[in-house]
Amino acid sequence: MTEFKYRPDVDGLRGVAILLVVLYHANLGVNGGFIGVDVFFVISGFLITGLILNQRQNQTFRLSRFYTRRIRRIVPAAFALALASFLLGLIFLLPDDFVGLAKSVISYQMMAGNIFFWRDVGYFAPASETKPLLHTWSLSVEEQFYLAYPLLLYAFPLRYLRQLKLTVLVLFIASLALCWWGTHRYPSATFFLTPTRSWELLLGALLFFVPHFKSETLNNITSVSGILLILTCAVLFSNKTIFPGLMALLPCLGAALIIHSGKMQNTHAVKILSSKPLLNLGLLSYSLYLWHWPPIAFYTYWFGRPKSFTESTSLLFIGWIISLLSYRFVERPFRDGQTLSKTGATFCFFVCSIAASALIGFCVIANIGFPNRIPSRMLPFIASSTTNSDSRDYQTPFVPKQITDLPRIGNSSQTEVIDFIVIGDSHASGLAAEFDRIAKTKNLSGVIACKFGVVPLQSSWKNNQISILHKEDNVNWSESVIALVNEHHIKNVILIARWQAFQGDSIRYSGPLPAKSSQPNSLDSHLTPFQSAFTATIERLEKLGCSVWVFEQVPQQTVSPIKALAFASLTYQELPTGIDIESHKLATRELDQIFSLLSNGSLRYVRCEHFCFNRGGMSILGNANGSFYKDDNHVSELGAKTLFEEPISSVLTEISVQSK
Repeated sequence: MTEFKYRPDVDGLRGVAILLVVLYHANLGVNGGFIGVDVFFVISGFLITGLILNQRQNQTFRLSRFYTRRIRRIVPAAFALALASFLLGLIFLLPDDFVGLAKSVISYQMMAGNIFFWRDVGYFAPASETKPLLHTWSLSVEEQFYLAYPLLLYAFPLRYLRQLKLTVLVLFIASLALCWWGTHRYPSATFFLTPTRSWELLLGALLFFVPHFKSETLNNITSVSGILLILTCAVLFSNKTIFPGLMALLPCLGAALIIHSGKMQNTHAVKILSSKPLLNLGLLSYSLYLWHWPPIAFYTYWFGRPKSFTESTSLLFIGWIISLLSYRFVERPFRDGQTLSKTGATFCFFVCSIAASALIGFCVIANIGFPNRIPSRMLPFIASSTTNSDSRDYQTPFVPKQITDLPRIGNSSQTEVIDFIVIGDSHASGLAAEFDRIAKTKNLSGVIACKFGVVPLQSSWKNNQISILHKEDNVNWSESVIALVNEHHIKNVILIARWQAFQGDSIRYSGPLPAKSSQPNSLDSHLTPFQSAFTATIERLEKLGCSVWVFEQVPQQTVSPIKALAFASLTYQELPTGIDIESHKLATRELDQIFSLLSNGSLRYVRCEHFCFNRGGMSILGNANGSFYKDDNHVSELGAKTLFEEPISSVLTEISVQSK
């Protein structure tokens, strides 16, 4: 068995890992810095294996003592973070988001933070930037691993060390294979969950069983290769990298090479990693990991815009100061046994910290985030964040086979004649109630076909991992809706969607090229998938004798409209506006060209610039009654009524005239 002793270079490697993570979270040029977490995993697997097997060999290992040490190491600082998060959430978060924070704190304290964030939001999703405890998912993975893995090491008698090695190797291969498979099938679950991440810790565990190289030259080559591998991944990886999957092997192998070659303690990497700055950073790594992210998340939550270099460095400085205080007054006293020196007291503290966090969290949840603490002038804007009261009632998530599968809007007493159909995604369902209200005033009967996240065009689907899994369902959904249009002779079709999400290579189209693709006034000789899908859909509807209206997407904002309006009201500022019309046109230039080229004959293009922008060319976010948006691209119920009453009424009036 390999001798296990303190390795200053491993602490230095921790310093490198936390530095990468911190720079990544602060957006300071290290696009792949998230691999620092993977380096941490390898280090943890190596250390826990060495610690337990060394103590077993010396007959000093006790499970109760192991878990006691883990509690003293992890729980006090984690509990302090939980209490601080509740306090900051009470001050800075809007009620719904405070409830979300409470749920994340409870999950984190119960060692299930990774499961919560898997179900709540993806790590690379824009919304993740405002989650104060998102970074704790990796700590939950380690804690779950620590619950089971020591039992495996404890179960094997030392005389069966060879069988233990084989077991760890088999588990490593199985977890890696599951990770490779899951990354392409269930990317979010694979990223967050322990079974698909355990191989990284098990890789570190395997290092304990591998004899060191005797050649100093080979050790130097190996260690330098490991450093270069980690740094290369940190520079070249980004949130577009398919991760974890096999790509995660690269930084993990880099960490493994450094740890393995460092067993001789005479390599160039050991000298670098054992330097005082990296060593001190490594010792501070746990507290720094805990506290560096919340200041960034809370700041992003309110301001919701890219941070300047000065802002990023200032936020990191704040996190660093808090980390030093946490390390000096919380982490070290508990870890060194100065506080909670007895096992019983330690476990009691552990249970009480969970109970206290849960009690506070459930109070926040039960009181819906304590809305009474919010100044009354902010309440109209906060109310806009809730989902439109009836938008989900207009969804058609399954493949509709008959017209009765589609929700009716307008004059529902007419069962035979259907004057119009609205087809689209969540943007269409957000306007459904307004279509319903106005159609009733004009005595029109309609149906609505909406499916969240779908491309409402024939033979099309979004080009992302989740949508590709449901490609067949989405294509069948669109085909079925168009078939119903034909079967029931519906002559007026209204298309509404988040078109901006379909630009460039964002969708796939499997149908034949439309006839209009050969016309000289086409956008270009090689049509984009969206242009092909959209043109083919319009041609097909024209052959069915349909008149088609396509609504341009509302301006997609670069900040949270609700928070911008709420903050302005809190500070008695004028209500802010959103992006300017030129920025909107630039962002939707390709779409505008496609819609404009086809806007003749049966197709009408309803431009949002006529009702979503003020006279100064700035997009309107809301008024004194609330926000017109419920996020950066969906309109609220108030927005649907205020912004879309005129264009919807105009379209339905035209349909009404044609129907007579």
